[in-house]
Order: sequence, then structure tokens, then C-alpha cells
Amino acid sequence: MTRDKESRSMPYTNSGQAGTGGVGHLTALASEAWGFLNHSTDLWLAGLATPDLVRSRATHRLNSLVAHARRNSKFYRDLYRGLPPAHVTLEHLPVVTKSTLMANFDDWVARPDLKLDAVLQFTQDPTRIGRPYLGQYAVWTSSGTTGTPGVFIQDPQALAVYEALFAVRNGTDARSMLRSISGGSRFAYAAAVEGHFSGITMWRRMLLMNPWMAHHTRAISVLQPVVSVSDQLADFDPQILTSYASELVALAEQQREGRLALKLNGIWSGGETLSRRDRADIAGAFGCPVIDDYGASEFLNIAFDCGCGSLHLNRDWVILEPVDREGRPVPDGIASASVLLTNLANFIQPIIRYDLGDSITMLPEPCSCGSPLPAIRVEGRRDDTICLERTDGQLERVIPLALCTAIEERAGVFRFQVLEEAANQLVLRIDPSEGNPNEVAARTEQCIRGYCAELGAQNVFVRTDPAPPQVDPVNGKLRRVWALREPAAAGPV
Repeated sequence: MTRDKESRSMPYTNSGQAGTGGVGHLTALASEAWGFLNHSTDLWLAGLATPDLVRSRATHRLNSLVAHARRNSKFYRDLYRGLPPAHVTLEHLPVVTKSTLMANFDDWVARPDLKLDAVLQFTQDPTRIGRPYLGQYAVWTSSGTTGTPGVFIQDPQALAVYEALFAVRNGTDARSMLRSISGGSRFAYAAAVEGHFSGITMWRRMLLMNPWMAHHTRAISVLQPVVSVSDQLADFDPQILTSYASELVALAEQQREGRLALKLNGIWSGGETLSRRDRADIAGAFGCPVIDDYGASEFLNIAFDCGCGSLHLNRDWVILEPVDREGRPVPDGIASASVLLTNLANFIQPIIRYDLGDSITMLPEPCSCGSPLPAIRVEGRRDDTICLERTDGQLERVIPLALCTAIEERAGVFRFQVLEEAANQLVLRIDPSEGNPNEVAARTEQCIRGYCAELGAQNVFVRTDPAPPQVDPVNGKLRRVWALREPAAAGPV
């Protein structure tokens, strides 16, 4: 799975060809290509190493990152004031959150020419998705699943690490899919493509670097009705498909019922938790392998699918610390309340002990694939798909990421919760921090009704509950889209 509409699920290929741009952009591409080659070799060798050696490499990179952050980031220099000058134990470093980092963005980044206002102006232009910022940086935004949208900047070396991880760290089926894409197989990417999200940003970068691929790829917005997505897929007839787990479940239903007849060689799932049942159903409907992964806007390639049933943490480039609700370490084999992430590749925007919010379990037993990298299990998102009745009497699946994207992008609201309490009856809860309650509620209700009408559901009733968003009483997590009625009442799922 890949969080935040992240690409985390977007197979990436780099042929080394450069797209258009100035001298600075070409220099950045050359640096990225050279880094890709170096890191690919390093990753291959790390696959032969012992777990202790992998941890040692991560520790060395952590020390370099912390020293760099202290020298070049005012935020971290102030945060770490009073700590020992070198070789600080990770557990002694303070935890940071997205809201804190975004509130201190200009002091957080390690380059004085990176200013939040200018970066936000860049991300407001959809024609710039995937294009280099200041000639060398990739920029993407994350959704507000934690209540605060994020802006993330990657330099050529961080990008080289992500690309090398995609190329080297995968199971047999995933490597076959990547070779197929590089060889010209038709590749469809069905996701949120309307904003500067990591997935569509990397997809556009891929086309800029490899213009010849434009005829073999297509990006399709999942904000459309499922039948429209199906029609576009049928027209394009891809051999490789990547999308969110909930969208793939909906498309698998279309395939089983004969409304779609794709002949796929492989599917890449990301953005949401992919259950074993859903994975088997999707694979059965399309008759091809289904690849899972785990990533985030904060680090694209957290874990990879080895092909033997496990996700393996890229421990030499990203550190995950499972913690309980009080921030204390959780032992292997126990599901965490959250997880702290440290990105060892990004020196331009250091992310150190960052509260990611996901629940993970570090599996105590080694995987049968023999990898020295630890296996993990991810809970991640648990938002629900809701079903609306269209004016023609048919049911329309609305995947949570599509609904959330519509609210964020069109209403400008990020701290909310939508509950489906009955057929075509939705309840909206908005955090008080979003602004004037009446004005924000009216704007968001109008947005939801308008989006549902676009899907063919003209008679959706939306009311605002004055209570703030509520967490799941079972796991304590905030679910942004919640189907309260019994699944059977929503029609076939």
C-alpha cells in the first residue's frame, strides 16, 4: 500500500533519457542518473549482507543526516540544542509531526532558497505537475489524513534512491512488470491525478524523462464514476494496471460481471491497505499477479513485496520505530499505535522521527524468501467505500480516496469526516480549526452534493453534525470515510 495518493504504487522506470529543461535541469538529471547507478549497485550488495550489517549502514546514514540537519536546518538546530554534538542515539531525539514541520517550513528545509509561499504557488498550477522546481527538485503534496496537508521536496539524490529501490528491491512478478513497462507494454495508472500528489508527479516525471513512453501509458482519474474508469481502461486496453486497493476491488467486480474484459499481465496496488481477501479476489478476477507495496509521501518506498507473502522494510534507507499510544517502543509481533519514520535519503528536507500515524507490526520470524531485511505487516488506512444510488437506479461505488480528494481540492477542507448513515444520506463532521463552522459546512456540503451529482447520484442528502470527527472506538484511529450502515444495505460489494 502507498499512503497519500502516493506512488507509492506507481511502477517507475528510468531509461536515462532526459526531458526538456535548462542547463540546471540537465545537471540535476545527470546527478540523479549517476546516483541511480551507484545506489542500484549498493542495494544489490546489501541484499547479500547480514541483518547486522544492514542496520550498521542505516546507523551511519542516520549520523550523517542528523549532523547535516543540525548544520543546515534552523528548525533542527534549535530542536537539538542541548543534545550531544555527535552520534546521538535515535531514541533520544525528539519526535516531530507534520503540523509542526509545516508550521516551520522555511526553517525546516536545508536550503534558504526554498520558501513555502513560492512552493505553494508552484503546486497551485496543475500544468507544472512532475516538472522540476528551481530546475532540480521534485515537489509533491500529501492529503490531510492527519489534519494537515504536507509539502515535500526531493533533491536528485533522494530521487535516485527511490528509483533504485523500485528497480532493485522487488519480487519476481514485480520485476517482470517493470521490464514489461520498460519494453513498451501498455501501462494504465488509475488514481487521483488532479493535484501535485506523489504518484502522478512521479508518473509525469517518468514521461518527461522517457518521452517515448507517452504512447504506451495513460493516467485516469478515479474521481470519475467507476463505469467511466472502466470505459477508459477498455478503450486503452492496458497490460499493466496500477491503482488503489478499493478501486481495484470495484474494477474486479466490473471484470467478473463482464462489463470489463481486460487481459492484464500484472496489477500494482497501493495507497490503501490491501487485505489478503481483496488481493485474492482481484487476482482471481483478472487472472494475473497482484503486487502490493508500502510507501508514503514522506518516503516513497518504505517496504516492498518480496513475492513470498511479505512486505520487507528497506531498513538501510528508512527507519521505522513502532510505538504505542504513549510513544513507547512496541516489541516485535505486536501491532503499534503509530510508527516513527526517519528518511535517510532526503537531506534537503530532513524527516527524523516523524509520527506517520500508521499501525505496523514487525514480524519476528524471517521470511522464506531469505531477505536480510525485516518483514512487516501494515494496517494503514481503514476508510470505507460507500455506495450511492444513482438516478438510474444503479449503485455507484465511491472509493474513500476519491471522495476525500474532492473535498480537499474543491472545498479546501482537510480535517473532516463523512459518515454514511443510510442510503444516499451522508453526515459531515468538521474540525473547528477549519474556520467559521457555518461557512465551512455550507461550502463542504455543496462540494459533496456536487461531486455525488457528477457520479450520477443527484439525490444525496448531506447534513452537518456539530460534533468534531470521532475516532474508531476499536483502534483509536480516525476514519475519514465511515459506512455506518450494514454492508448488505449498500448493495453488492
